[in-house]
Amino acid sequence: MGNSQRCAQSHVFTRRRSTASKRASAFNSENPFFMVLMGKSYIIGNTNMTVPSGFLRGNSIKENGQIVMLQLGDKSWPVKVLSYPRWSRVALSGGWAAFAKDNTLQVGYIYVFELIESDKVILKVSIFRS
Repeated sequence: MGNSQRCAQSHVFTRRRSTASKRASAFNSENPFFMVLMGKSYIIGNTNMTVPSGFLRGNSIKENGQIVMLQLGDKSWPVKVLSYPRWSRVALSGGWAAFAKDNTLQVGYIYVFELIESDKVILKVSIFRS
């Protein structure tokens, strides 16, 4: 692949990301939420997605192995929370791969995870496409 093709592809990705970013920046909620720019590592050959540890700890999601529900449309997926204190890292793991596959997650899209029910720990997922 020549440099001009790489530059063109990079420009397309940047433009897509900025379109999704503009749409996502308009998202507003009274509920706590976090946004993720979906990267290749979260959906190809990986079974987890890193989550802002402060978001989980600040919203009563503290247990390693705790199950949270990801809700997209009228479907839900159970996903396990894994904590890596040594690296101050928290991830959505067991069940993440199924969620990613079932919803055909796309690189460059922005996903919003909104805590809509704290007792049962339900995160509503919104997608901002490029």
